[in-house]
Amino acid sequence: MSNTEHHRHFTDAFGLAVLRVMLLLIIAFGEESVDSGRLSSAFWPLVALAGIWAIGILLVSAFGWRPTWLAPVETGVDFALLCALNLASGGAASQIRIAFFAVPLLGSFTLRPRFAALWAALAVGGYLAVSLLRPVPHSDGSEVGVTALYLAWVGLAATLLAWRLARRRDRIEQLAIHRGRLVAQALAADRSA
Repeated sequence: MSNTEHHRHFTDAFGLAVLRVMLLLIIAFGEESVDSGRLSSAFWPLVALAGIWAIGILLVSAFGWRPTWLAPVETGVDFALLCALNLASGGAASQIRIAFFAVPLLGSFTLRPRFAALWAALAVGGYLAVSLLRPVPHSDGSEVGVTALYLAWVGLAATLLAWRLARRRDRIEQLAIHRGRLVAQALAADRSA
């Protein structure tokens, strides 16, 4: 891995770690502000656990101690914590359901459309699973269906964004290689003259 790639991976990982901490703060603040009596006793311990996780990943990212196996584990733990927090805060009626929209957006940061699409599918599936386990009281399910459709749309948009960004990155790399060849040819021509 080149220094440029290493720096990009470091800044991406650190940026995502900061976004994770910010999302957790919004979740905690949001539930404290909008508490409608649906919180289970597990909610605040889960917030504490998620906080320890988020700060740990932030520190690991800040100091560059990220082993390669961490990324998929990180995604799985984040998703499990989001589902657990949503269940503990009221399920389909909870404000935390909005946080599922962050999952496909964060997937687009990978610049791999397959992963972005996978994250989008996980977000829709996770939201629907939580909604089945703790549905909106006195609802016919249409609110859950509409939210799932919006979530799927955001997932598709994030996947297309990841595809577009990956194509742009590949094109920039091609241009850099071409530029390097031109510079080498110019230097060789200058030496032979």
